[in-house]
Amino acid sequence: MTKTADRRHSHWAAHVMGWGLLLVAGSADAATYYVATTGEDSRSCSEAQNVATPRRTPEAGITCLASGDTLLLRGGVYELLTYNVYPPAGTSWSTATTIASAPGETATIRPPGNGEAFAIWNTRYVILDRLVFDGSNHTGDAFLSEISCDYDRTLNQWIPETCADHIRIQNSEFKNAGGTALGSGKGSENNLTQGHHEFINNSVHDSNRWTECDQAEAFYMGTDSDLYVGNVFHDNEGTAI
Repeated sequence: MTKTADRRHSHWAAHVMGWGLLLVAGSADAATYYVATTGEDSRSCSEAQNVATPRRTPEAGITCLASGDTLLLRGGVYELLTYNVYPPAGTSWSTATTIASAPGETATIRPPGNGEAFAIWNTRYVILDRLVFDGSNHTGDAFLSEISCDYDRTLNQWIPETCADHIRIQNSEFKNAGGTALGSGKGSENNLTQGHHEFINNSVHDSNRWTECDQAEAFYMGTDSDLYVGNVFHDNEGTAI
């Protein structure tokens, strides 16, 4: 059965937002960089501003970005969007840092094995737009993507000040996750719930393929004040959110 999610959890703050916010106006000096499966990561950031001389991997492209810049991924399949590289923070939704498929093309992130397509922390006001996150290679109960916090392995604890906030994912597709398609936060019991994320017009399907628990969720959210508009969930094991 198909479920359309246009709701907020009852304990989260409600926000009334105009659709005009979906149109992100970059600052006058913002730059655009390109990544393509035919690119070369050895190219300079100046070269990567030309669609004819892109970098090869999204993480290499992200290292070129400054606050408010845009990274466009040409059509094709990539193994990873970002994990160890943080997209630089924007200062508001109107000056957000954006990572998107190039217009008229589809960039698919398909991690090998049980890897994640992306994990984002230590940033804010970042938009992911028109991307496909595909867990077809998952052979176990693995998260496909995560909005999270950094972890101090010496102290064995999460670092609250590194938790991402104000991340918007829109017009994208999550599919074929072995486990949860998207996890956000580390739970309110740890006081790591910055949130204020936005999930708009996404398609989420065929997640939790390897999950044996019937209480599994396609989206597992532990953050506050998140916005959900126009998302469609179908053919997932367990609940939508």
